[in-house]
Amino acid sequence: MNTPPSPTALPAADWASRYRTLLENRMRWAVESLPPAGQPPAELQPHLASLLTLLSEADQQLGPHPLSVQLILGLHPWPLRWGMWPAWDSALRTAAQTAAFLGLADQQTYLLTALAELQIARGVLPQALEFAVQALKIARTQRALPPFAAAASALLLTLRTQGENIDAVQHLNEFQSEVERWSPPPDPQDLLEARARLHLHRAALLRIESRLSEALQAAHAALIALSSRSRQDPLFTEALQMRGTLYWARGEHHLAAQDFRRAAEILEQLGDSFEAVHVRGDLGLIHWSMAEYDTAEDLIRQSVIACEQSDAQWRL
Repeated sequence: MNTPPSPTALPAADWASRYRTLLENRMRWAVESLPPAGQPPAELQPHLASLLTLLSEADQQLGPHPLSVQLILGLHPWPLRWGMWPAWDSALRTAAQTAAFLGLADQQTYLLTALAELQIARGVLPQALEFAVQALKIARTQRALPPFAAAASALLLTLRTQGENIDAVQHLNEFQSEVERWSPPPDPQDLLEARARLHLHRAALLRIESRLSEALQAAHAALIALSSRSRQDPLFTEALQMRGTLYWARGEHHLAAQDFRRAAEILEQLGDSFEAVHVRGDLGLIHWSMAEYDTAEDLIRQSVIACEQSDAQWRL
């Protein structure tokens, strides 16, 4: 009786090589599956846990790899919207280290800025400050305005959250001067975005000093700077919220509600229902000021539930 020959086992080195190739192909597929920037990768949400496992396995088997950085940046900030804060914190840290190892300075800056913003949201302000300072230092060295503006914004938000408003004003003045003298001359849209970010911080700091008319002028300046961009822009919604907050502080409740409602609608259109819930929570406070208590209670309750589910301590 003839017996079939036993299959020849591949050497371990060949199996390891094939597995690394498989991992790299899966990483490439994941990156290519990402939608255009700013659009939520909704079809990937059910697979996020698997993607995080893939990233971890790729880090172990492939070592520092540019596809890992691309995938993390392409997914951010949506995993935070989906409530995976601790896991995403770890993924961002690993990606920032990978970007540093590979010499991807702009990407490292954005990842450090993302980490700073995440620590602010979690209430871990010393780490937020550390990440923001690191990001700012790299952006200055690279002379890249968009990463610089994002890092500067994170640093200013950290200082404001810590109540260090005098330092924040000093840094803001320095940043605005630096942006206007930026060399080499930046792309006009990048310059407008940087100006808008800083105008919004100016508005927030003036509000703290109860200089509401000047703060409102700064918020208007931010919206004007953004006027040539698409309204489907998260930064535009931030500007609407800032102006709405100032209207609210001035007792102009209907104008305030209008801006917050518009911001929430844009966020919904962008697919960012998580952030839209929080904006509607602030809208609830405005309705409370208008003595519309039932509407206020419903909106605020939705926001509190979303905060508790995602560990957004600073919002609570």
